Amino acid sequence: MTSSATNPSVLMATAHEQVIEEYIQNPDNQPLSVAKFLNDNLDYLVSNTTLRENYKNKWTGFLNKVAAKNNMKLKKSFPDWNAFASSLLEHLSKNDSSSAQPLRQSFNSSGSNSSSSHRLSTEDRQQFVEVFDNTLSSTKFWTLTTGTVVEQKMKELALKCTHEHPCLSMVLDPADSIWNSYFTVDELEEIEHANKPMIRELPTEAIDYSNNYKNMKTLDELWEESAKHHFHPIRQPLMNWVHMSVVNTINILFHNIHKKYKTEADLMKRIWVMIDCAFDDSDVDVICGEYVSKSTTTRANMDRSIAAIDAMARRKIGTKTDVLFTTEFLEFGTCEAGKITDPNNTKTLLEAGMKIPKTLKDMLFVLANECPSQLRRLRTCGIVISGLNMLPLLMDSPNGYVARISRPNQFLHYPTNASDFYKNMKNILRVIYDVKTVMAEVNEIINETDDGVKYGSRRSTALPPSFLPVSVKRTSKKRKAASETTESS
Repeated sequence: MTSSATNPSVLMATAHEQVIEEYIQNPDNQPLSVAKFLNDNLDYLVSNTTLRENYKNKWTGFLNKVAAKNNMKLKKSFPDWNAFASSLLEHLSKNDSSSAQPLRQSFNSSGSNSSSSHRLSTEDRQQFVEVFDNTLSSTKFWTLTTGTVVEQKMKELALKCTHEHPCLSMVLDPADSIWNSYFTVDELEEIEHANKPMIRELPTEAIDYSNNYKNMKTLDELWEESAKHHFHPIRQPLMNWVHMSVVNTINILFHNIHKKYKTEADLMKRIWVMIDCAFDDSDVDVICGEYVSKSTTTRANMDRSIAAIDAMARRKIGTKTDVLFTTEFLEFGTCEAGKITDPNNTKTLLEAGMKIPKTLKDMLFVLANECPSQLRRLRTCGIVISGLNMLPLLMDSPNGYVARISRPNQFLHYPTNASDFYKNMKNILRVIYDVKTVMAEVNEIINETDDGVKYGSRRSTALPPSFLPVSVKRTSKKRKAASETTESS
């Protein structure tokens, strides 16, 4: 007989109660109600519900039990269970399963679910203002030709935000429509065009090779052309990568692999393997598979110190990325992949709009501290994969304290047949080549620049660190205290 301590259903119920307790103890989530609980945590609830469960009784039961345990009362409300049912069916259809997904995430302590940004508290806003007012020098702000100060506009938006937005990390993406309310069209163009990065063309030899596939209408024609070419992997690494990417893609189309993948791992291993292979001859390594970024870990532990009045805080873990571009000590970019071919799905929007920009900012922050004299030349690169779509992102700091995102105006598409092969393949290879070259250039800048070594722990702020919600710090302390209590009992 399985004991209650090891029974999976008991363990799962206990886990649900623990994360619900964390949710209800946050003052921002008061007054408590079933409707608010449902709306704030819809994705979590859906991903931990099976088709045949009485989900209404399950989740109201958990909430009532934990609320009673904490002497809290629920306000009367009218939860939309029909919307929950629709979300559940959509989730199950996408995952091809009627069973609940493993418990892989917890409730956000602010009440936001995993598919939305962190809900800001008053303390979060106060923290942002303190960093902005006390560490940034107004004499270094970016003033546009119209007289508008970019950082002040970012602060204006930050103080109006109810949920975390990249502006709190001093990240500005001109493509984000929210900026239309803070800058004129001309001002946004000025921001976008200041020292504007360009996507470089492939070398002439690679362009000439690609042109061999132009106007071909059948896969057989593509294959016959590819069979004519051979390149040495050591003496001709670029051309070998271009050619092998073409051959691999033709194989995928022959076998319809692009229609058969089931997971994000399949997607990166078979469809987008050309990204990884592009770096075979590079000093920048590619690490795939939910790897923790050192740069985000550095940011998460910036306030950590030895024990004094309080015990030493537990080391926090940074953001996990699907693909990390790194050397031994520094990171230059990241890639996030989603299996759904839809640029407008929630996962893609959040990864392109929040997760990747914030991770790139952490990387740029570390690079800027490593080589402050070259701040305006430093760049970090991101790649968003949405099924058969790809979008490159580039972050730099053209002026002031602003970390700017540059992106094409639309996603690039993976080839799906012989007719679209030439155009789509050429564009994808060009973008990957550019990303690789940017990282190599930045790595070279870092290695060739010596800003000297001197004593002194304080440096002027070249770039402010990315925003870290106060409640995240508080949650970490709660977990540490709970762990210490358990260990002592």
